Amino acid sequence: MCVELKEAMPRLALTYWLLKEALGELDRKAIEWTYSILSEFAKDDKKTLELLDSFRKKTDKDLKALALSIKASKKKTMSVKKLHLPFLQSNLPSVSLLAPGSQCVVAAIQRNVDSLNEEVDLYSFYLKKTFDATLSEENYSIVNMNIDYAYGAIADLSYKTAELISRALSNLSK
Repeated sequence: MCVELKEAMPRLALTYWLLKEALGELDRKAIEWTYSILSEFAKDDKKTLELLDSFRKKTDKDLKALALSIKASKKKTMSVKKLHLPFLQSNLPSVSLLAPGSQCVVAAIQRNVDSLNEEVDLYSFYLKKTFDATLSEENYSIVNMNIDYAYGAIADLSYKTAELISRALSNLSK
């Protein structure tokens, strides 16, 4: 289970970072958090680490300008994928063998992954709607607002799930 959770960490961090970019909410906190996760769990992804490091060196003013410019281009090309933890899923009955604190954390991870995947389904639905030529301008605007909401929810769940995984890995290594 630990291997699967460790492999999920960079994916969750990158999802969080890319969605924050797409929303125009890229900030120092998001960059630092993502950098810390990737430097621990994806050390071989030197290109992304170098890019994040270059962002870390920017001033807050430059980051804000960068966030706005990235927002415009990212939204048109975003692809958000579901997260699957098959080993965890197939071994959920065995979670009862863990210490009570670890049981709660592992159950929360699974709940968050389920919620994240539901949000990805909603995002996919709304994305398909953007190609519907029969949508009124008002409905098109609503669909885009729903995409932004889904981005925010997925980013939030990615962050929270990665934090839970960190806690679980810490508990399981004791």
